[in-house]
Amino acid sequence: MLRSELLSTLKRVTPALASTPMKPILDHFCFDGKTVVAYDDIVALRTPCKVGIEGALPGSKLLSILASSTAEEVACTVDGSEATFKIGRTRLKLQSLPSEDFLFKEPDKQGEKLPLDDQLRKCFDLAIRSADPDQSSGTRTGVTIAFEKKKVTFYSTNNLSLFRMTASHKSPSLAGKAFILPERFYSLLLKLGENAILTFTNKGDVIGVSEATELFGHVVSGADAKQFDAVFDRSNLEDIPKADIPAALIGCLQRAAIVSKELTKLTYAENRLSLFTESQGCQVQDSVKIDLGEEAIEVYTGVECLLRYLDVAKRIGVSKGCIVLEGDGFQVLIAVRAGK
Repeated sequence: MLRSELLSTLKRVTPALASTPMKPILDHFCFDGKTVVAYDDIVALRTPCKVGIEGALPGSKLLSILASSTAEEVACTVDGSEATFKIGRTRLKLQSLPSEDFLFKEPDKQGEKLPLDDQLRKCFDLAIRSADPDQSSGTRTGVTIAFEKKKVTFYSTNNLSLFRMTASHKSPSLAGKAFILPERFYSLLLKLGENAILTFTNKGDVIGVSEATELFGHVVSGADAKQFDAVFDRSNLEDIPKADIPAALIGCLQRAAIVSKELTKLTYAENRLSLFTESQGCQVQDSVKIDLGEEAIEVYTGVECLLRYLDVAKRIGVSKGCIVLEGDGFQVLIAVRAGK
């Protein structure tokens, strides 16, 4: 087959290769003569690949050799546990592991199918902005999805911001259920393509399919979306005065972030929101005109959480308990402090 075609095929499943595998086969491509699969013990990617090989081959070595060549064609022969690739003048021999040793087992595909339309894709795109890496573990938090008869709600949090977005969507068999999608799955899901189909299986698995590529993962069942809603309810958002976001506010926040990644002081009084940021002998002060009610407010917050949503948010409110951003179908709560 063409070298470029094989390389392109393998790259589609490469994101599911384990970088530091606990078991050697987790950084291997597994071929069955019709498809190739990569599986890192969390997610799996599978795509058609007719190269006449059955077994598992080292992923990074095969990819690197194919990418370094300029030859047009590739030929492969298998002798027992050894696969030989002829790539132009290059001969590459790789030890093959038995396909029976591969840990991935295809799940039952029966379940509720959801087209990943523009509305649901937007929910994912915005939710992951509040699914930051946890500072203690370095891992990202999941996205919680809660279903009702005619709508679905997405939640995410990093303990500094809390995101909620609701979209119209009919999923009768999922009504009343909530799941947590892990970061490894949803980050790869968004790369599948525009026509992806998401399936929540009856056995607790989740599958994403786009054209010929399939993504497999697991969900955490029994998530409690009411805990997120309770935080929004306690914030009394309807009592917080809100206003359209001034265009100048984005520049103010960007300058504050340059000076410090920590805290910025926000002071509101007499229809003006002022920002003061300092760090290591550097200070920056800014202000914008905005009507946020009559109450004078002084709070501290990290501006990076605000900046992540200001390209899509339309309104902002500032209170002594939180900062709230609102846009089409979504709300974000940003944590504040009364003092440093």
